[in-house]
Amino acid sequence: AARKWWNLAAKQGNARAQNNLGELYNKGHGVTRNHEIAARWYKLAANQGNIYAQGNLGAMYGNGHGVPQDNIRAHMWWTIAASQGEKLSRKNRDIVAKLMTQTQIQTSKKLVRNFVPKPATSIVTTQKISPKVIPKISALPEIRNRSKPNPTPPSKSATSGSGFFVSK
Repeated sequence: AARKWWNLAAKQGNARAQNNLGELYNKGHGVTRNHEIAARWYKLAANQGNIYAQGNLGAMYGNGHGVPQDNIRAHMWWTIAASQGEKLSRKNRDIVAKLMTQTQIQTSKKLVRNFVPKPATSIVTTQKISPKVIPKISALPEIRNRSKPNPTPPSKSATSGSGFFVSK
């Protein structure tokens, strides 16, 4: 039942519901596991400022799940989430930074500086959605992907699709 409401709310631009749907597709809970769909939902929510989606999207880029493996984008999203207090994102960011060159880190920092959250829009109509459109969505629980780094990081040469950042 929750998936139905999250789907309706997500399509109308609710970032929390988008993150939750991303998590369902990422883990295959009640749906066929699909990292590409998960990454799309995470990206929509992350771009609206949802810190959990930002951390989750960082893990998708760090692992190359649903998106091309990209340490710069992983670092970027984890930096944005960490700046809002998301502790696991801070840990992941610090670990991936050890695999990056200073030029890559500077590129990530530039992306962070240029990031501006976008307002919620409906996927169907691209109109701003009033929170009143989705009754009682706040009563639904937030799903958080508690992705964390593998305790034994790969060598610096293993940065492409290494599966370095894992989920519980």
